Amino acid sequence: MIADEELECALAYVAEEAAKLALCSKAALRNVRALGSNTEKLVYIFLCISQPQTFSGIRRTLGVSKATLSRTLRKLIEKGLVAEENFLYWVK
Repeated sequence: MIADEELECALAYVAEEAAKLALCSKAALRNVRALGSNTEKLVYIFLCISQPQTFSGIRRTLGVSKATLSRTLRKLIEKGLVAEENFLYWVK
């Protein structure tokens, strides 16, 4: 499992890059604020700026465990924020 400090650093980095590149829409940034966990925020922002992605690609890039990423993607899909087809994930 990824340490909280590492997760915070990764989240800050991805959020900063998203803001710099202006690739996340205002609606996407509102969605980020509504998400519960830092891992959900991290994965969602990452997909906003770098989609589509495979499960393995997300896991390797963000350093998230398989179990954590699986649980996070399932929650994001249930919330209607992320879609999955043919093993690719992207923001709706």
